[in-house]
Amino acid sequence: FISDSDEELEEMTKTAKRLQVDYVFFGTLTLQGESRNLYFRVLRKNFPQLVEKYRRIYVKWYPLKKYCNAFYRKTYSLCKKYNVKIGIIELK
Repeated sequence: FISDSDEELEEMTKTAKRLQVDYVFFGTLTLQGESRNLYFRVLRKNFPQLVEKYRRIYVKWYPLKKYCNAFYRKTYSLCKKYNVKIGIIELK
């Protein structure tokens, strides 16, 4: 995918730590209304190899639950690893 590989997420988390941010928010992409059509047009033009992957995950305007769960487990783990607070109220 474009920006949620393990390497990309780890780099974002390390950068947040280096910049000493107070907290971070991670979230999955949502594709409501016309934004879905626009996004897929951009994918077809610039990342045609990813179109089918995105179609499988974005059956609706939000990603499949399985994808979301994996994404949030990954980001939670990285924040713990680098001691970066998730959100304004810390999750336990």
